[in-house]
Amino acid sequence: MANKEAKLGVKFFGVIVFFALVVFLSLLVVADVTTVLWSPINHTYYNSSEGMNWFYNISINFSDAAYYQNNITQINVTLPINFTFTANSNGTSVNSTLLATGISPIFSLTNISSTLSYLNISQVLSWSNFTHFVTNDTVAWLNNSAFWFNANATTAGWYNVTVSVMNSTGAAYITKWYNLSLRVNDTDAPVVAVPVGNISGATTTDGVTSGGNYSGNLTLNLSFKDDTPAQMIFSITNATTAMGRSINYSGTLNGGFYDTIVNFNESTFVEGLYNITVWLNDSSSLLNKTVIFKNIRVDKKAPVVFNANISVASAGTTNGIRSGGNYSQTVVFNTTAWDANSSVVIWINVTNASNGKQNATYAATQEGGNKNGGHVVTINTTSLLDGIYNISVMANDTAGNNNYSYVSAAKITTIIIDNTAPSITLTRSSSSTKTSLVISASITDKPSNVSGQCTQSFGSHGLMSGSGTSQTFTGSELTCGTSYTIPIRCVDYAGNVGTASITAATDACGTSDSGSSSSSSGGGASTTTWTSTFVADSTELSAQGSVTKSLGGKNRVRLKVSGETHYVGVTSVSGSSATVEVSSTPQTAALNIGETKKFDLASDGYYDLSVTLNSITNGKADITMKAISEKVVVATAPTTTTTEPETTAPPVQTSPSTESGSSVGWIIAIIVIVALIVVGILVAKKKRYF
Repeated sequence: MANKEAKLGVKFFGVIVFFALVVFLSLLVVADVTTVLWSPINHTYYNSSEGMNWFYNISINFSDAAYYQNNITQINVTLPINFTFTANSNGTSVNSTLLATGISPIFSLTNISSTLSYLNISQVLSWSNFTHFVTNDTVAWLNNSAFWFNANATTAGWYNVTVSVMNSTGAAYITKWYNLSLRVNDTDAPVVAVPVGNISGATTTDGVTSGGNYSGNLTLNLSFKDDTPAQMIFSITNATTAMGRSINYSGTLNGGFYDTIVNFNESTFVEGLYNITVWLNDSSSLLNKTVIFKNIRVDKKAPVVFNANISVASAGTTNGIRSGGNYSQTVVFNTTAWDANSSVVIWINVTNASNGKQNATYAATQEGGNKNGGHVVTINTTSLLDGIYNISVMANDTAGNNNYSYVSAAKITTIIIDNTAPSITLTRSSSSTKTSLVISASITDKPSNVSGQCTQSFGSHGLMSGSGTSQTFTGSELTCGTSYTIPIRCVDYAGNVGTASITAATDACGTSDSGSSSSSSGGGASTTTWTSTFVADSTELSAQGSVTKSLGGKNRVRLKVSGETHYVGVTSVSGSSATVEVSSTPQTAALNIGETKKFDLASDGYYDLSVTLNSITNGKADITMKAISEKVVVATAPTTTTTEPETTAPPVQTSPSTESGSSVGWIIAIIVIVALIVVGILVAKKKRYF
C-alpha cells in the first residue's frame, strides 16, 4: 500500500513538473512577457509595453460565502478598446488540472474538455462550464485557477481590465465584477512640432515664428504627440550672449495642441535675439529636445518719429506738404523714423479739419532700403473732397511697439485740398469807348482762392488790373465799331487753372472820323456808320494772296496793306451792284457783278488794292480783295485852238478856212447817213406789206 501511494505521489509530481515546463516554454515564445497576477481581494497590477504582443496570465483564488458553494461557472475578461486580442492564444489551467488528477469530486473527467468553452466577443474573453465548475474553493485543485491570453496595446497609458465571475447554480448574487489596473508603458519618444496655419484648438493664430520681431506677451504655438506626456520645458537662450532661462509648462499635458505665453517685457529679457528650445519628457522617461524657434528678436521700445524731418517743403514746391499749404492732384509726404531693433512701418492719417473725420490712411514706403531712413507717401488728392485737412503720423515696428504721438496732435495742419479750377465770368463794361474795351472779370474759387492776378493773351494792347475774385481787363488803341475776342486765364493757390473768353465790340465810329482824297469816282468825307468790322489783318494781304468776304450793308473788313491798316467796306447793296468804300482816306466806287476796281491807297501813283464783286446773295456782296502794285495810267484830254481878232482894222470877210470847210463836210456826211437810214427803214416797211 505504501509503495502504491509512493508511486501515485511520483506520478502526481511528474504531472506537476510537466505542466510547469509547458507554462515556462509558452512564456519563452512570446517576446517581452510580463505576468499579471490578480486576486479579487488585493487588486494588484503590473506593467506592459505599447506596440508589443504581450502575454497576460490571470490567476483566480475565489472565496465568497455569498455564492453557492463558491462554485463559478463562467469567467469574463473585458479588454480596453485599444487592446487587440491575439487569436488562439487563450488557455486555462482548469482542463490540465482535472485531467492530471483523474478524479472529479463534483463533475466527471470525461466531458470536461468538451464542455469548457472560450468566447471572444466584442473585446470580451469568456471561459465557461455550465455543466460542472470553472473554479471551486472546496476543491483544492479548483480553488486557484489560471486563465491566460495574448494581446497588443497600441497606445500607452493606464487602463482598467474588467473581470466578472458568474455562478449560475442559483446563488443569491449571480455575477460579480472586479477591476484590474494595467499600466502600458510608452516606447515612443514625444514628437514636438510647430503647427502650420490655423490649427484646431489654438487660442491664437499669430504665434511666434523664427526670425520674427516681438514685444510683450509672446505666444508659442506648439503641437506634439505623446501618449503619456509628463513635463514640457521651454529653454530660452540669447542668441548672442550667455543669458538663458527655462520655463515649465504649467498646464495639463495630454497630447495635441498647446499654447504657452512668454512675457518678454519681463526684466529678465533684454532686447536682442533669442532661440527657444522645447523639451518634452514622458512618464517613461523618454525625452524629445528640439530647437523650434530661432533668432526671435525681442524689441521693447517704440520707434522714434523725427519731428524736424516731417514733410516740410518750401511754398509752391511739390516735394513735401507744409501746414497751411494749398494742394491738388498728386502730392508727396516725407518723414523719417528710427527703431533700435526692428523695422519701422509709417502710416499717414488724413483727417477733415472741420468734422475730425478720418478720410484716408496711407502706408509710407521705405526709401533706399534703410529701415531707419526716410519714408515717403504719394497721395492722390483727387480721392478727397475739396476742403481743409490735418495730417497725423503713427509709427509701429514689426515687434508691435507703437508710436502714436502724432495721432491726437496732428503734425501738418490746415492744408487745403483743392482740385476744382477757378470759375471766371466776363462782362463788357459800359465804360468801353470807340477805341477801348473794358471787361469786368468775376472769379469764384474755393477753398484755396485765386493766386494773384489773372493773365490775358490779347497782346500789347491789353492790360489786367486788380487781384483776387474781382479783376479788370482794359484794351486800348482799338478801332471803333470793331469786335474783339479777349481770353482770360486764372490760377488758384493749389495750381488749378481756369480759362474764359469773351467777344465784344468797341463803340460805333459815328461821324467823327472824316477825310477826303481822289478816287475812281471822286473823293469825299465818309458819312458811313459801320455796324460790323471783320478782322483779317493778322498778316499782310500780299502774304495771304487774297481775302474773300461776304458783306452786308455797313459791314467792312480790316486789312494790312504795306504795313498800314486799311478798311474795305460795303456801304450799300442793290440788285446787281454794290457801293464799296476803301479807307483810311475814303474812296468809293460802284461795282457791278464781275467788275473789278483798283485803288491807290498811298497816293503815290501806284494801285495797291483791287476789289472784285463776285456775286450778291441775300443782300450781301461777296467781294475779293487782293494786294497789287500797278502804275496808275492817266488818260490825255483833247485840246481846242482859237484866234483873237485884230484891233487895227475892221474884219474883212473872207472865204471859209480849211477848218471851216472841214466842219461843213462833217455835217453833210452826217445828213447823208441819216437820210440813208430813213430810206432804208421805209423800204423795209414797204416790203413787209407786199
